[in-house]
Amino acid sequence: MMSKKLLTGLFAAGLSIGMLAVSSTASAQYIGPTRIAPTTVNKVLKSPVDD
Repeated sequence: MMSKKLLTGLFAAGLSIGMLAVSSTASAQYIGPTRIAPTTVNKVLKSPVDD
């Protein structure tokens, strides 16, 4: 039979690993630009922009 200290240690380790797994996951959604003015190829070719 396992000792009470060993069982408590295993339980604590399992609980710690479980908490770490749950807390390390991120839950976020991408929120991109909401208003982008439509453009045409001709507008881009007339005034090209370089980052």
